[in-house]
Amino acid sequence: MGFIVEESTTRQRFSRNHGFSQAEVAAAASMVAVERPGKRLFMSVTMGHRRLAMRQVTVSSTVGALTMLSLYLAELALPTIGREPLSIWALATLANIVVRAALNYWMFSHSPAEMANSIARRLVPLVVVLLTAAQWMWSVNLFVGNALTVHVLILFSGLLGVSIAVMGMWPTTPIAAALYLLTAWPPFFIRLAEVGWMTGPVLAIAVLTVALVLWACVFLEVNQVRSILDRSDEADLLMARLHETNAELKGANGLLDTMRQNARAELESRSLFFSSASHDFRQRLHAMKLLSRSAIDEARITAQKVNAPLTRLVDAVEDVERYIAELLDFARLDVSSLVPNRSTVDLQHLFQQLDLNFEDVALASQVGLHVRPTNVVLRTDTGMMQRILENLLSNAIKFSPGRRVLLAARRRGRVVSIEIWDQGPGISPGAQTAIFTPFYQSSVGHQGTGGVGLGLAVVKRFVDCLGYEMAVRSRVGRGTVMVILVSPSDVVDSLDGGR
Repeated sequence: MGFIVEESTTRQRFSRNHGFSQAEVAAAASMVAVERPGKRLFMSVTMGHRRLAMRQVTVSSTVGALTMLSLYLAELALPTIGREPLSIWALATLANIVVRAALNYWMFSHSPAEMANSIARRLVPLVVVLLTAAQWMWSVNLFVGNALTVHVLILFSGLLGVSIAVMGMWPTTPIAAALYLLTAWPPFFIRLAEVGWMTGPVLAIAVLTVALVLWACVFLEVNQVRSILDRSDEADLLMARLHETNAELKGANGLLDTMRQNARAELESRSLFFSSASHDFRQRLHAMKLLSRSAIDEARITAQKVNAPLTRLVDAVEDVERYIAELLDFARLDVSSLVPNRSTVDLQHLFQQLDLNFEDVALASQVGLHVRPTNVVLRTDTGMMQRILENLLSNAIKFSPGRRVLLAARRRGRVVSIEIWDQGPGISPGAQTAIFTPFYQSSVGHQGTGGVGLGLAVVKRFVDCLGYEMAVRSRVGRGTVMVILVSPSDVVDSLDGGR
């Protein structure tokens, strides 16, 4: 059965087979749960019982109508009664079929709640069964004579077929099914005994065979489907709620997709804004720096006393330029959009580039920069790794004027540890986590070092993006070691590069 959740001007259909709303089905289920069991002997009104009853009524009515039609045709071909009795029987049979169809339609057209509330509607199956049995009894008395004819075979086959179909209704209306057996079969066997052409043992065997067939039908129907039918409304309602929940989830997913698209568009817009702002800021600051240096050159010729303030102005402009550049670069670093472009990297080659790049910086700060040789080969993002090491080396040199800085890589089990040692003022234990937050400025040994407080925040973002770990070992007044632990999956080849 398929479920529908669709709005209409009259009701919300719950099932394709019935036009009842979910509320009506739920109301019936609540009423059935607390009603007396005796009512269910007449008829159970859950959706499962109704569907079973409708199918069985259709089958039994079809088999019965075909049986009566076959009897009529057989009588026309091999007459056993007069034309007038046959016409009366045919008209009465047709009227009987129409009345039973009207009663069934009236019963099933009402909602489950209305049927649960009405004893009269629950008694309809009994009336239908009595009308059916009356038709069979009349037909048996009319067509079963003192000889075995095709009429008798048609009656027996039709009666057995209808009985099997009616037995299928036992879980829905047990009293009606039992009443049918008591009113349809005894007259048939009594009539066979009266006409005398079937002996007692043969009749007993026939009765036993029919009883076994009907018992098997009842046993299979009742024991296999009763528990399922009793819980059919609960299952149907649960399925309906699941469909409603799915519809709500689809709506929520659609809303989330819309929000995601809007957020992506907003991020793209902001990225474009930052790119434009970065370009404009840098142009203007560069112009200010050029003008200031030009003013210094002129001051040397005209008024030497202006030289010092202008020099400080140039330093301030350069500091602002550096600040804005780092700030805009960091603003464009969105972790969710960072995707590492991994390739094989010879760490020694990267170390040599860094040694060359920081040679002048270290010399200006009177720092002894030592890069220890290594033969470690990684599979990593070259740009990210270079940016990480550049920021860490820059910090180490900045905080270690007149001292030493060491860059090395070493094997620790299956993990490669890249380490930057400095002899700076160190980091207190309480600040070793805070230093990776944006705009953090250390109060120890920071005077005159410049910076925005974004270098280590950028390092942490790149390290997280690559899936590595970051560790800090430091003692105040003794220096700091920044450690990057590269996961074994990114180590292509690593030999002990020395201690």
